[in-house]
Amino acid sequence: MRALDVANLFIERHSDLGLSNSSLNKLVYYAQVKSLATTGKPLFDSRIEAGDYGPVEPEVYEAFEQYGKQPIRHVAPSGHPVDADGLREAGEIVDAVAEEYKDFTAFDFLVWSQRPGTAWSNVRKQGGNPPITREDILRSRDLEKPTSDYTLASCIKVIGEKYRNTLRLLADA
Repeated sequence: MRALDVANLFIERHSDLGLSNSSLNKLVYYAQVKSLATTGKPLFDSRIEAGDYGPVEPEVYEAFEQYGKQPIRHVAPSGHPVDADGLREAGEIVDAVAEEYKDFTAFDFLVWSQRPGTAWSNVRKQGGNPPITREDILRSRDLEKPTSDYTLASCIKVIGEKYRNTLRLLADA
């Protein structure tokens, strides 16, 4: 299986998340992390790089580059046969990752993927866009369960609860 196949699964099954190219790349990356953590095997064999804005799969990025920051509406042709068992297993991981990260915005993914101790932050020190290997992932904080404590959605919720009129005042401004 390739990263593009996993990306297409996210689009087919979770387009309601409004996936931008950046968010999609992070979800594909975290699907790889989850697969390594739970099965000990990679979900896909495609290269992962430490790009400027976090982990990126070049094939996925290029396939959906035309969308920019807009939600991706259609899958990309992969031209690669995928076996039914692999597709079922990948679907389970994709669904679990989508549920874990459903409240993350593109900015939340950026912050989460670049925090100290992640595979991205560890290999990015080398400069350029170095590869992120399976070993890099397994030695990183990327294996930690995602927390929504500092997501945009949770911040808005806290402000709404603590300062009841703040959001209304902003809306009226």
